[in-house]
Amino acid sequence: MTISAAWRDGENVFVVADSLLTYAGTGTVPMLRPDSTFLESSSQNADRRSHETGCKVFNLGSGVIASYAGASSAAVGSLKQIRAWLDAGESLRSIMRSVASGSDRQDFRILLGGGPKGDPQLYCLSSDGSWQEIYEDRVPVVLGSLPDEGKEFVRRTVLTGYALPPLCADPDYLMATVLMNLQALGRRVDLTQDKAGGAFFGMRSEAGCVYSQRDILYVAFSKSELAANRGIELALVGIRDEALMAWPLDRNIAIFTSDVTPKTDAQIEQIVRESDLPLEAPPFICLLEKRVGALIGIDCRKAPPAKFVTLKFSEAGYQVTFLPDVMGYVNRIPDPTPELPSVVLQSFLVEPNAPNTAPEPT
Repeated sequence: MTISAAWRDGENVFVVADSLLTYAGTGTVPMLRPDSTFLESSSQNADRRSHETGCKVFNLGSGVIASYAGASSAAVGSLKQIRAWLDAGESLRSIMRSVASGSDRQDFRILLGGGPKGDPQLYCLSSDGSWQEIYEDRVPVVLGSLPDEGKEFVRRTVLTGYALPPLCADPDYLMATVLMNLQALGRRVDLTQDKAGGAFFGMRSEAGCVYSQRDILYVAFSKSELAANRGIELALVGIRDEALMAWPLDRNIAIFTSDVTPKTDAQIEQIVRESDLPLEAPPFICLLEKRVGALIGIDCRKAPPAKFVTLKFSEAGYQVTFLPDVMGYVNRIPDPTPELPSVVLQSFLVEPNAPNTAPEPT
């Protein structure tokens, strides 16, 4: 199963999803990544057949993006057919109008959207061939295995970025904010018991063009251990070509691909070889208190984060030091509680030579 969400916003259509897949039955589980991107909490009763191996965000071509929840093999088969129709020149709207109903395939649902300038579209397609078009802006559709209260939590999380104008007009910022908050949710609660979790990825479509998420460097820490410079975890999450990349900097890189993407094994191997660790500040940094799920986002697109953190780059990984100007925000993060919290976007910071709309710590 999964967490998959999509929403419209003007000319933009967004899709985001996690990377956990669950393997049913008693057969042999495919070769798996030996570890995960984030050291998430794991229930004693968690399904051990759920592993972080999934590519569930797709660029189908012709400006169309998609994600799914449910039976992977059947969903991927449908996505491949939709991609073939798009490659043959059919529009997304015409494809949806001609989708056959009454299928007896395994249960799944697909979120897909895009379209030319002036005609953004978002659809939810079910495995029986029925579908619904979502017309409203900023109304997230959430699929997956979370209970109803969890899905409502994801909806609220998606809308968090719109609370910080004028940055809400920046689609790259919005995407980063949503992904950061979903990743924070995965650190605060045990998503694996609902067969979801792992690293989160996103794409958006605007005026017939597809844009992948910008790279995010996650710096997960515990306030109680920060003073001793212990317990800090680093992971870079991004997209290369049509491959999803999750790189915990002290463990193995993972490249997630799917048969939906028409890449040969040789092309995928080349993507892996060329996916070197960037020796410069990534577009976004997320400082994430892993017990609470509170986060501090840093926008590095216009300037390095020299006021807030010190980054030392090498091919072996990054070293991060928190500076006094960010510690005021860190100290405001509340202590953990037993209840499921609202994920706290503590602040979103930019360097002084770029517009800073974040409040000063009090």
